[in-house]
Amino acid sequence: MHRLIFLFIFLLSSSVLAENSSESCDCPEVKCTNPCEVQSGITFYTEKCQQGKKVKSCAKPTCVPLDKPNEACLAFKKNNLTNRSVASEKAEPIEKSKSIIENSPFIGVVSDFSGQAWLKNEMGAQRDVVLGIKVRENDTVITSSIGRLKIKINNGNIINVLPNSMMKMTEVNIEEKKTIIDLYKGKVRSSVNDKLKSAENYFKVRTRSAVAGVRGTDFVVSYDVTQKAVTKVQTIEGDVELSSGDFTKKQKILGGQEGSFIVASNGSDVFSDEEISDFISRGYMTPVYKMSDTELKKLKWETDASNKIVAGRSLAAKKKNVKFICNEPKAQLNQCYWKCENNPKGEKRCRTDLPYVNCVRKLCNANGKWSDETRLPATFFDKCEAQKTRVGACDY
Repeated sequence: MHRLIFLFIFLLSSSVLAENSSESCDCPEVKCTNPCEVQSGITFYTEKCQQGKKVKSCAKPTCVPLDKPNEACLAFKKNNLTNRSVASEKAEPIEKSKSIIENSPFIGVVSDFSGQAWLKNEMGAQRDVVLGIKVRENDTVITSSIGRLKIKINNGNIINVLPNSMMKMTEVNIEEKKTIIDLYKGKVRSSVNDKLKSAENYFKVRTRSAVAGVRGTDFVVSYDVTQKAVTKVQTIEGDVELSSGDFTKKQKILGGQEGSFIVASNGSDVFSDEEISDFISRGYMTPVYKMSDTELKKLKWETDASNKIVAGRSLAAKKKNVKFICNEPKAQLNQCYWKCENNPKGEKRCRTDLPYVNCVRKLCNANGKWSDETRLPATFFDKCEAQKTRVGACDY
């Protein structure tokens, strides 16, 4: 009898422990744990719990770097730099993370730079970009609305990162000639001088929904997410293979041509990975279009970070007389404006992390009216200035 009672108590306690273990179906708290980041949105996901018996749907935060570090962020960075552990943490994870950073090789330097940009390492520590700063593998590069920079890789390849962009040097293996760049938003131009002769060598630029692969060429990849997620490839020289993320759809884009892969979604910030995979499978390739000589020349100029651009136009174009057809604010035909709606007074950035704040874009049409209103995803907060309207060349 005593044995039966003991067995019952054991089974009951085991069941309670199982429910309270990591197999629990409770969702984690939605917040950014790094004090140098701020939440700009959320992503929903699903996963199995209670040893695969149930499925839970939870949300995780989309965290972006602070425009300017606050006191908590500065203290966090100081603790990391001095190898001091936070009272609630063990020293071992910090030492392990430090080892990971030190083992990440330097893969190039910033050879040209203007505006404002940042480098963010694997630990989440962020530093301002300056001319000559070294770039490591796994560094994330972030540019502001006026930030432009050129990275000279140790193998001779050149990466131009354009304004309003976020990309990660995910893999740069100089000896094995393997490069993967993950483009989260914005535009990058890659000049691949390293000759990739073997099938084991590759240079790829990936977005959430597509992959652009080359064997030695000069090309531009842009990624824009509004009502649709558009991965656009413009080839200056050579040829590029544009593929869907699941590689079921492919097409060649030769020098002087452009083409896109489009996923009809409502923005990637509100869907799970499974739903994104479903969207990719239903995405489509546009026809391949030939660029005119004028378009190609303009593309070369605007995507070279050595050339300074003012308010979306070159310095030479800034001096010419222009005709405004839209008012409040004034703009030329097919220009856009970006406005941060309902932003609290005194804020230094567009607080799209707040539910009532939106970064809105409109187009100046041929009738002199502002049209095609689009509310951009929360992660595109840096498209809008905090307290005033910005006018410039449209980014789509």
